[in-house]
Amino acid sequence: MAMFKNMVFLFLCISTAIFPFFNGMNDIDARGQALGGAVSALPTDVNVIGVNPAGIPFIKNTIATFMANPKNVGTEDSILADAMLSGAMTFSPFGGAGFAVNYEGLVIGNKLTLSVFQATIGYGIRVLPELSIGVGGRLQNWALNQDEFGVGYNNFGVNVNAGIYYMISENFSAAISGNNLLGPMLNNSSGKDKTLEGRNFSDMSVRAGFGFRTTAEDILADIDLQYTANDLTDLTLGSFNVLIGSEFFVRKFLALRFGLEFDDLIHYQNILQNINISAGIGYIIGAFQIDVAYRNSPTGLTSVGTFAASLTYTIPFKVVLKNVGPDIKGPSTGPQEVIPSGDTAND
Repeated sequence: MAMFKNMVFLFLCISTAIFPFFNGMNDIDARGQALGGAVSALPTDVNVIGVNPAGIPFIKNTIATFMANPKNVGTEDSILADAMLSGAMTFSPFGGAGFAVNYEGLVIGNKLTLSVFQATIGYGIRVLPELSIGVGGRLQNWALNQDEFGVGYNNFGVNVNAGIYYMISENFSAAISGNNLLGPMLNNSSGKDKTLEGRNFSDMSVRAGFGFRTTAEDILADIDLQYTANDLTDLTLGSFNVLIGSEFFVRKFLALRFGLEFDDLIHYQNILQNINISAGIGYIIGAFQIDVAYRNSPTGLTSVGTFAASLTYTIPFKVVLKNVGPDIKGPSTGPQEVIPSGDTAND
């Protein structure tokens, strides 16, 4: 029974997504909470253990997410699809471990042209009530199928991710995370051309974020800086993003969400060129929560429109969460309490 109480949550996630452009998965979670761009923040990438393994101790739900873009990619006969299976087990007060398997495929003219596979395993721990750290290892494969000229690539490698998350106060938080810290793939390339064409998929990146949330309503803001480099001596500012999101419950079972994203501000002189707006609704039925959302750019220059739907299932068993600092919840979890079954919080 004691071991059962120490095992806080078991999390399984199946995510299928179609995105408007390759590698356009926008992780808006530099600080460890799925936040700002609000409902475009329906789970899309390996946030919990990939970009930010320090987020693992805060997972509360089992989530199945399905996302789709109603338009094609570039040409009329092309489509890009992404599928992810991930899970995590958290322990109180010892942090948590998790995994994610991610596959991405690009089909052009009824032919699978590009496929990307990633498998990540990580561990995060809250070392202080305000401070969490995490590390993850990643296996990667980037394959471009041969064209009519016999050109193709099959790159394989391993890499490491790490993250640090700090709650400055009840309202402010900050984080820094590193992706692919070993640099562009430890590679094994096959094909006619032995160049490492897959390297851009695994370039080193460092993200720094600063977040704010109000206490009266779930209104969140995030400033996100992303640096990319071939090594730590050559960091280049790759993107600067500002994200604002809100979530409020009009009924105990009904939530409305809105998001505003200023994406990659350093590369656009006209700020209107890089604005994305998202809106969504969440409905809670017992242990289930249904979310739908839509995201688009008012100018049509940065997005062709993404529709998302999410089904969330909360683990039926409940346990006591003791001495692990302030509760941290993302915008898609809804109001929750952690109450032991057949016990009291003072046990």
